[in-house]
Amino acid sequence: LPDFGPNNEVIGFYVLVNDVTPIKQAQAKAQDLLHFNQAIIEHAPIGVAVYHPEGQCLLANHALAKAYGKTETDLLQENFFDIPHWQASGLLDDATAVLKTGETRHRTCITQNAAGITLYLSCTLQPIIRNERLHLLLITTDITQQEQANKAISQALEAARLAAEAKSQFLASMSHEIRTPLNAVLGLAQLGERQSRDHQSSRSFAQINEAGQHLLALINDVLDFSRIEAGKLAL
Repeated sequence: LPDFGPNNEVIGFYVLVNDVTPIKQAQAKAQDLLHFNQAIIEHAPIGVAVYHPEGQCLLANHALAKAYGKTETDLLQENFFDIPHWQASGLLDDATAVLKTGETRHRTCITQNAAGITLYLSCTLQPIIRNERLHLLLITTDITQQEQANKAISQALEAARLAAEAKSQFLASMSHEIRTPLNAVLGLAQLGERQSRDHQSSRSFAQINEAGQHLLALINDVLDFSRIEAGKLAL
């Protein structure tokens, strides 16, 4: 600013100095924090996206794009009101409810990526405030391998159950088929023992009857075992 003398001539200047170092430091710190947060979101192993209340995607990270077999640019061009799998899976209803009530929703979605591969996604939808408006935060975890493993375990358990049932049925059937003629043999052996007129014949029939009784007990044990496996053994 000029400094004027008695005759209105400029005799000097005033210089005002304002130290903006703290402001610049604060701006640099805020910028660094912003880049740090962006790096966390971008490199997070879970899918993250933010949507405008009117449905437009505002942010999408690499993990979400990779799960869908798309690019982040592709996702940023989407509106969740127009995404078919959101409508089919019920995710659209959840999104609408979250934006209306402000309450978090969870859902497991079955969808397909761009290559046609089936995906199982554990999805969390929760509200987030941006520019004083309620926006939608989507967090997804790819649980495809876990679901496939659970399905394989269930199939293996079912196959084992069917195999056990088949074995039990086979044992029960075979025990019955063997016991029926064996009872006839035992009956004839007992009759022969009673009607024998000499000691040697009576002893032979007795041995047949004794051996048959042991075999019958073994067959009954096998039948009981099959009943135990089937849960049908009455005590």
